Amino acid sequence: MNRFARCSTLAALTLAVPGFVTDARAQFQLDPLFGSSMVIQRDQPITLWGTADPGTTVNASLPPNLAQGTADDEGNWQLTLPARRAGGPATIVVRAGIQARVLEDVLFGDVCVCSGQSNMGW
Repeated sequence: MNRFARCSTLAALTLAVPGFVTDARAQFQLDPLFGSSMVIQRDQPITLWGTADPGTTVNASLPPNLAQGTADDEGNWQLTLPARRAGGPATIVVRAGIQARVLEDVLFGDVCVCSGQSNMGW
């Protein structure tokens, strides 16, 4: 068996083994909706979500509060932190294993979503 055939066989075997995790799959993600310098609606529970390997424990801290959950069978997770009054800046740290996402300069205030007419700038 030549070297190429051995590599192809090894690749096929690793993909066929149930539960085998590749580096590409072993990713923890926070939904792209969330980022540093964002504004979160004040006086409402703070819900964060994303993906991770199924069964992974995910936690979020916004001192003095901590929320913890587990990624479901499809790798989806969701956490809820208590509501905050208007203010900031704050830092939210979301962790899964050794991976972390840090959201800095987060403010709490009123969030308005507007869409529609071309004259909305007025």
